[in-house]
Amino acid sequence: MDHRPPPTPVPWQGWAAAAAIATAAVLLLGVGPARASSYATLDEVPAGGGELRLISPRSAPPSAEVPTLDERSTTAIGFPLQHTDVAVEVRGVMAEVVVEQTFANPYPEALDAVYVFPLGPDAAVHGYELVIGERVVRGEIAEREAARQRFEQARSEGRTAGLLQQEKPNVFTQEVANLPPGEQIVVRFRYVELVDYYDGEYELVFPMVVGPRYLPASTTDPRPVAGVPLGRAGNAGVTQVHFLPAGMRSGHDIDLEVRLDAGVPLTSFASTTHAMVDDGSVGTEQRLTLDPGDTLPNKDFVLRWSAAGENTTIGALTHRTDGDGFVSVLIQPKAAYSEGDITPREVVLLIDRSGSMQGEPMKHAREVARGLLATLRPADTVNVLAFSDQVYAWSPSPRPADAAAVADAIHFVDGLRGGGGTHMLEGLREAVDAQASEERVRVVYLLSDGQVGNDDEILGMLGKGRGGLRVYPVGIGSAPNRYLFDRTAEQARGFASYIAPGDAAEPAVDALVRRSTRPYLTDVTVDWGGLQVHDMTPTALPDVQAGEPVVISARYRRPGSGTAVLKANLRGQPVEVPLQLELPASDDHPAVAHLWARRRIHELKVDHLGTPDRQARQEITDLGLQFGLVTDYTSYVAIDETRTVDRTGLRSLTQAVPLPQGVSEQGVFGRGGSTVASAAPVPSSTPWPPPPPPPPP
Repeated sequence: MDHRPPPTPVPWQGWAAAAAIATAAVLLLGVGPARASSYATLDEVPAGGGELRLISPRSAPPSAEVPTLDERSTTAIGFPLQHTDVAVEVRGVMAEVVVEQTFANPYPEALDAVYVFPLGPDAAVHGYELVIGERVVRGEIAEREAARQRFEQARSEGRTAGLLQQEKPNVFTQEVANLPPGEQIVVRFRYVELVDYYDGEYELVFPMVVGPRYLPASTTDPRPVAGVPLGRAGNAGVTQVHFLPAGMRSGHDIDLEVRLDAGVPLTSFASTTHAMVDDGSVGTEQRLTLDPGDTLPNKDFVLRWSAAGENTTIGALTHRTDGDGFVSVLIQPKAAYSEGDITPREVVLLIDRSGSMQGEPMKHAREVARGLLATLRPADTVNVLAFSDQVYAWSPSPRPADAAAVADAIHFVDGLRGGGGTHMLEGLREAVDAQASEERVRVVYLLSDGQVGNDDEILGMLGKGRGGLRVYPVGIGSAPNRYLFDRTAEQARGFASYIAPGDAAEPAVDALVRRSTRPYLTDVTVDWGGLQVHDMTPTALPDVQAGEPVVISARYRRPGSGTAVLKANLRGQPVEVPLQLELPASDDHPAVAHLWARRRIHELKVDHLGTPDRQARQEITDLGLQFGLVTDYTSYVAIDETRTVDRTGLRSLTQAVPLPQGVSEQGVFGRGGSTVASAAPVPSSTPWPPPPPPPPP
């Protein structure tokens, strides 16, 4: 991202004036591990009024990734968000999640707090409440501006209130007003989503931190998200995520519990990102919790499992109380696939070499790129593009993928280093807009962490009809932008893959190549027969990769049973998959209705390239209000009407978060400069000359 100079050190106020945050990232204010916490005034975050930051020693297990002062303690800056509890229940492919965020006020004055946090891109948030002592204040869904007005009115009256808003489909803002001195409140919300499934393996992801998003100056995104370091103002008028200096943490930690009910015996389960403790049970159910030594929320939580029995079956979940019913159908086609002749490809590797990719992410990107290049066939052509502040090309045009070209491209890739801004829009535009070959299908592999703030601009560009183009994003790092990658793949008829720190590149590349070169089911439709099904989403079913399920949500008017038929073409030959469905008169699974509404909302946004017109905005608003969902145009607000709080001297602050694990502070914010390859690639308008041998990674 951009290379801004390091900030001028801002002195601590009050009795700790001799220290400076820029020169003392770790500071104990004369408080030993056994003594009570002390606090001092800080004003390095540009928020209204003076602010306090609690400085307290914290015990840290050996595995914790925080700076160690000695063997007994580390230092944390205490922000109001103290702890997050996450409880996940998975039944089949449905995950229902309850999140509790505990905010505390250690100061003698009332406190306002803001916290920006991620959820999954398909999370349907459908419940909200504040827990204040023994009282539970239930939130109400309202149009976004109306909810904001009610919240601001309650704030001005001194009432404790909470506001939950969506900034992006995977980025939310939690605001708490008038937290009384010395008290704590728990903000509780619920959401539901489907877990991912491929080739017999399920994957559950719980995002824990929003990565720093690069925001191009030219963005027209109506609601962008940007990241700024602690102590530095960002672009005015955008949602900002404040990041702690490297080696410092906020004191916020997280507990997470997952209860699996697979319905058939589990054969494996493991987190690829976190240490877990299981309850030792066997069979169809499993309970897992985070290891106490791995509770720092600086990377996405990923859990994968597989189950015995027949995985290529049809699963249906239904909900019906009054009026229409709702059904979610997951179909794993059982067609016998034959590779046959594979169409020659025009392969484009599009590699993010911006500052956030510096270090470990860039190393992973190089490994993936080398693996992809090694799989090319002589009938393919290849080019490599790299983007940061501008787009660089290995070759002015695609080259036949012979041995010499592949070796040359690998040499180019090995010379890439991270540094500069993330101009992904320009990189993707160059990759997809070039004249397509009539003999080959163009396949773009996008290797990036996706940390940009202009998601909707990128998706809008991809949504303008790209013929036979396929884009396969590979999300790299501990907190990739899954919303952007999942939607990019969806709009460009590909699929997204993810490589977390600790994942080996070779099996990830093998799976990526196997899936992206296997045959498609195309022209997919569903014949519902005599079943009274309507409002199916997605309206037009996408191409299906072998080993991947088809997920359909719909409404039904009348109960009944019957056979629907999934119809498609496989290499030009028609195939059919029968679906035996039971649509009951009564079934209580409201999550199914929430999922249908969330998917319908997403489809409305896709249809309008991320910027819905008035009619679509109204339909999204109506769906949010009807189903109690947080959307771009609806928010939850909760107000404690039982008392008022004295706002004299009120303090206001934005919760700061750690950088995602593996992300370079220097690469993102330019502190001390950035590392650039000794043989930098050249702009795409210029042919690429062979560079000298790159330094070792």
